[in-house]
Amino acid sequence: MRVLGIFVLLAVFVFMGCHDDEGNYSYRELNEPTVDSLAWSYALVYGDPLEIKPVLTFPLGENPNVNYEWVIGDSIYARTKDLKIEKFERIGYTSAFFIVEEQETGIRYMNQFTIDVTAPYQEGWLMLAEENGKSKLMMVRVLEQEKNDGTMETVYTEIVDVNPEVDYGSSPKRIMEHWAGAFSASGLGEIVVLNAEGDSYELEGEGLLPVVSTSQEFSGEVFPAGFSPIDALYLTHFSFLLSSDNKLYFRQNKDVNAYHTGYYSSLPMEGPQGMEIGFFIPSVYCNTYQGLFYDKQNRRYLLWTDSYYEDLDPNEVGKLCRLNQVDKYPEGFSNLDNLGMDAVYVGACDPSYYTSYYFAILKSDEGKYYMQQFSATNSWGRVSAKPDFQAEFPETAKLQSDSRFAVMYNGDKFVFTSGNELYVATRSNKENMKFIQYTNYKGGKIVQLKENTSAKHLGVVDENGKFYVLDLASTELANGGKVLYESTNSFGKVVDMIYKYGSRSLWQNGW
Repeated sequence: MRVLGIFVLLAVFVFMGCHDDEGNYSYRELNEPTVDSLAWSYALVYGDPLEIKPVLTFPLGENPNVNYEWVIGDSIYARTKDLKIEKFERIGYTSAFFIVEEQETGIRYMNQFTIDVTAPYQEGWLMLAEENGKSKLMMVRVLEQEKNDGTMETVYTEIVDVNPEVDYGSSPKRIMEHWAGAFSASGLGEIVVLNAEGDSYELEGEGLLPVVSTSQEFSGEVFPAGFSPIDALYLTHFSFLLSSDNKLYFRQNKDVNAYHTGYYSSLPMEGPQGMEIGFFIPSVYCNTYQGLFYDKQNRRYLLWTDSYYEDLDPNEVGKLCRLNQVDKYPEGFSNLDNLGMDAVYVGACDPSYYTSYYFAILKSDEGKYYMQQFSATNSWGRVSAKPDFQAEFPETAKLQSDSRFAVMYNGDKFVFTSGNELYVATRSNKENMKFIQYTNYKGGKIVQLKENTSAKHLGVVDENGKFYVLDLASTELANGGKVLYESTNSFGKVVDMIYKYGSRSLWQNGW
């Protein structure tokens, strides 16, 4: 009983103490401000200004004395209400905070946002043009930005002369983007500029500045006699260059995590039955593990086997194979190892692991045109092919000697040009493909075209150097299409054009 009494007494004292101390604390409602004009994310290009003017509303109707702090990454950039940075020079994705601190209580209200800064020439349509015989780079840069209402908009920026002080060579032929072979390789891809005369160049992806000349990548750092590049192909373990004299040169990439490792042989590569390569058909090599060649002398396809594994196994990769392992051809389907026709155009599409589909336009000796689709598989060095469909091209009368073609490698559209007219069809319709004219395009004769990463937009350049972005959505096509953007500048004589993805993940996966 004595022990129980002590506990009761202690409880009474504790209750009285708590009751007496009730007025020693000041409980108040938080006066956390609502912050407007502060976006969730800001998309910038390296060197762009960044200015944010937040609007604060305090719920208690009071404007207390506060301090401000702008924290970007691990650095404090400003202690003012508004943020103003003349040039933001930090590439990448960074978390940031706008902090409001009450001077009286020390309470800090954190408002988080992000800043995504791309390289100066990270993504967009990159053009190779000829001006007075010299090679020139131009670009329509693409940037997705968040508007004040939270919606996203695409901002196009025209750059009519990339690095005007840089000599990119003479007599331009081709431009393409490529990455180091391994999955572990990261960063922006490199750009190769192929010139018919003099030297060609590899450019780093951030600023498009030359890294190495192509002649330096040959054994002895000199071009073979008569070498003039017209095409290139980059895979995981091997790289290829095609010369205008139809000679093929290759190298083994010694380090698949890096660029420019190993030399091209100065002796041309020999192939079966005196092959004469006309052009390369690149696939998404890090998914399909292959690259396709068109042998114009024998009018057939040849497939080079590769692999994404970093350790080279000569029993599985590094072989040039004929596509002569087909179980059965449907009636009217041309033999892939002996087409009996010329391939006018071939594009890779629908990539998956070990397999890629290819869509081709073929021309017979009688002048008839056909469309053909087939798949090729390279699994651990074992090559096979499977016919899909072949049919007479339904718009033969519209084809011209300088018609341009494009198949969406991660979409279902196929497009071709006829002078200043553009036609679009859906490949899944196969033998019954219906072409729709893009009547809302009012530009001149189309000389270049290339889709973007989503395959929903098509960039085209006309003979006057004007650039357009066209919407490929089926809903828009039903109404003649929709022109999303028309350039204010002329880009001159555009020889070649690519969509520069910047990120290999964007090129490979679409994100």
